[in-house]
Amino acid sequence: AAFRQYAHNLGELLPSALDAPILDLGCGAGLLMSFLRSRGYRRVEGWEISEDQVAICHGAGLMDVRHVVDTAAELARRPEYFELIVMTDVLEHIPKPDVLPLLEKMRAAIARGGRVIIRVPNLAAFTGAYSRYLDFTHEVGFVEKSLSQVLLVCGFTDVEIRAEKLAFRSPIRGMLFSGAQSAVRMLRRACFFLEMPGSALPKVLSPNLIGTARVG
Repeated sequence: AAFRQYAHNLGELLPSALDAPILDLGCGAGLLMSFLRSRGYRRVEGWEISEDQVAICHGAGLMDVRHVVDTAAELARRPEYFELIVMTDVLEHIPKPDVLPLLEKMRAAIARGGRVIIRVPNLAAFTGAYSRYLDFTHEVGFVEKSLSQVLLVCGFTDVEIRAEKLAFRSPIRGMLFSGAQSAVRMLRRACFFLEMPGSALPKVLSPNLIGTARVG
């Protein structure tokens, strides 16, 4: 199920070359790395601050996972190296004063024409407040505008903020769920309009945002 979800949302954003250097920054238990390996990518590495998660990755055969505490320093040692850096469910845990410096270091570690992919909870979603405060370690929250802002300020180009879509094994079930989901989001948009008439309203209302951008 997780692999289906990754393929559905990230598939078209992945490098065309299977030997492209890819970094999973904050790789957790290595699920995304395993997906990338299953797609044939040969130069995937993961950095993780939790020694327990690193041990889990190593136990699963993901030996290219390293315990990294000073991420900024490690990125500075790899200028213009990676074709892709992926960071899922991590940026919201970074203290606000450190968000821009980290993104700038990430941009400097990506080769020209390379890409960054970032997934964060969407505070404009119906479940936004719940997602923000579900985990006590969450430091900052994002909507599509603020995620776009930080990427642009840090020098990324071709910034795009997407909705994360659910991938269903059954097309019929997927159509029914998507229809019900659309109805809920129409109601959410109506609430935004009534609360903030005349303001720019959010377009992306999925529980998670996927931000992607390039290095020019």
